[in-house]
Formats: sequence, C-alpha cells, structure tokens
Amino acid sequence: MNIFKKLFGKNEENDSQPKNVNPEVTSNVHENTPAQENQAEETKVEETKAEEKIEQPVAATVETKPLENATAEAKPQPQPQQPQFHMPEDFIKMEDVADIDIDTMDHKFTMVILKTLPLQDDEVEVNGNVHGKIEINDEVYICCPSGVMKAKVVHIEDNSQISAQHLEDKAARIVIKGIKNKQLVAPLMVVTNVPPMKIIKSPNDVENPFLKGLIRDVPFLNQDPNYMNIVSFMLCHNIYVAPVIVRDEEGKVLTQEIVNEAHGIKGGWTLDVKWLISDDAMMFPLFTDHRSYNTYIEKMKESAGAETEIEASVMLPMSFQDALAMTQHIQTNIAQETENKIPEEYKQKIQNAGMVINAYDNPNLNLDKNFINNLITSEGYQQEFNQKK
Repeated sequence: MNIFKKLFGKNEENDSQPKNVNPEVTSNVHENTPAQENQAEETKVEETKAEEKIEQPVAATVETKPLENATAEAKPQPQPQQPQFHMPEDFIKMEDVADIDIDTMDHKFTMVILKTLPLQDDEVEVNGNVHGKIEINDEVYICCPSGVMKAKVVHIEDNSQISAQHLEDKAARIVIKGIKNKQLVAPLMVVTNVPPMKIIKSPNDVENPFLKGLIRDVPFLNQDPNYMNIVSFMLCHNIYVAPVIVRDEEGKVLTQEIVNEAHGIKGGWTLDVKWLISDDAMMFPLFTDHRSYNTYIEKMKESAGAETEIEASVMLPMSFQDALAMTQHIQTNIAQETENKIPEEYKQKIQNAGMVINAYDNPNLNLDKNFINNLITSEGYQQEFNQKK
C-alpha cells in the first residue's frame, strides 16, 4: 500500500500510550464556521478503551473568542487521491449505494479483511474478525480508500471450519460473490453490511463504516504500519458528527431541527463544545455515526448534573479539518485568554488538547497532541491540504 506512505510521507511514531477518556469539563467555543461538505471516510491514531465510570462534569467553563482566524486556515477537503489499480466496473457510484434506514436493520457488522483467497468464478474468500452479526445472503460493501465494491455473502464458517447460517463477534472465514476482478479485494479493506454515506442531508446521514471497522481492530493491528497509514488517511477524509450546544445571536439555545434547516452554522451563532478529559488532556469528541454518538449521550446522562446540558446538545457534521482548527485554537489561545478563569489543573490539559473518535465504543481511538502534530506536518498531508507548517 505504497500510496498511503506517499500520501502521508514519513510516519513519525507517537510513543505515548492510549489514555482512558472521562467526561469532566465543558468549554464554550464561539465559532462561525459552516458545517461541512458531503463525503468522507476514516483514519489514524492510538487505541484507548472507554471507562465505565463517569465522573461528574466540572462546573468551570472555558470561554473563547470567535474562531474566524482559525477556521480561515482550515482548507476545504479535496477528494481522496485515487489508487490506480482498480477497475471501474467493480466500484459502484455513491448514488448507487442502498438508500435504507440503517436503524431498521436487524443486524449490522464490520470485518477488517486479514487474508484473501480468490475462488472460482466471481467468488473470493476473506478472513477476519467479525464485529456484530453476519448472515448468509447479506448484501455487503467492501470499503477501501478508493471507493466501494458491492458483493453478497454466500458462505460463513468459524475457525473450527463449521459452516453456519450466521455468526456473531468471532473470527470468521466468509465467501463473498459478485466481484469481477477478484484481485481488487485485498487485506485491510473492510467488509460491512452498513451502507456508507452518500449525500449528507442531515447529521443522521453521516455513516463511516470503513473507519468504524478499522477502529474495531486497533487492538490487533496497531503495530502494522500499513494499517496505521490507512487509518491516518481515512481520519483526514471523514465527515463526523460532534456534540455541540448551538446558540443564536441572542444566546438562545437552538434545537436540532433549526440547525438542520440552516444547513450549517450561521454567522453570529456560537458553539458550546463538550470536551472530555483524559489523564492529561482535553479531548474533542467526534463520532463516525449517530449510533456511536447516542452511546456517548446515554453515558453522559448517567453523569450527575450533565443531563440538562447533554439534552440540549445537537449533532453537527464536522470534518477533521474543522475539528483540528478548534483543537488548535484551544491549545494556543484559551490558556492565555482565560488564565484567571479556570482551575490550574486544567491549564496543561488544555494545552495538550487532542481528539477522540467514538469515545464510548470499545475500543475507541485517541488522537493525542503529538500524533496530530506528526500527522498534519507530514509531507503528504501538507501537499494535499495545503497547510502551512
């Protein structure tokens, strides 16, 4: 997968260990950035497991000025660079992805492909760890950075080589049918029955099964440089949903319906971001889909004193670059602007601000400050996103 090394240049290792993430503090980020474009996918960082214990949020808030300067530097996302190995007839157009209500599906799964074996006709055997439930005759999508292929599950068996009609949360060997060019199916692609996003008309349309599937295998694959290159690439090319409280010019809290109808954040509106706290950093929470977002909301409601605040939150579609601008802003400006307004224990955590993907999934992905800096200063990221070092 040399394309990913080419895209991201040198991959400097981040030797810091994953941290548990707990909700503790709310910061108000006043921001005039519009919320975002359409497509995207998934990306890189370190593994961290969500703790079951939820601490009470700290009452102190962190206020910032509007992010006009920071958001001006966040460039629009170009489309991912396309590998040249694919055959057009095997990749489907995004408008041909099934338009279904994913919440009504009776089962969902993802599986990172670890091994492949071309079989007769248009069948391919793939091996990996199934997360969720897979069934015979499932219509599936094979996701990779260059696009999506569609296939059908025709055979399932576990490691004991016993055939099954369905299988759940196990290592599996499955056979998929419907791929003309079988050489296209390769390790580190993700097989899933969850249709990837098409056009984002509302936050519920944000679906990143490729990145979500990759994250689920972080504990097993985080030492594989090819895997981490793909994760890094997808992180930068995704649209996520983030929990924010949106207020208008008069300070009135706005509902999800009003924000959806506005198709973004209007000038003069402000965002109150609910930051999470790890052992040594504030973490910006991002989610690959509304199900992982809802898991976060339910966990936060269990936290004493958080329910009213969380119920006022709305899902806002947000790119990696928008989240990066807000994270960099709080790192560089907030500690100085609020020097006498926040507890001393949080000043260093603010300066160490990072991001966490799917905070209460197990596992989740923790992007600390060092990792983010290594990623955005890499040659490939600089070339694609035209960021200044």
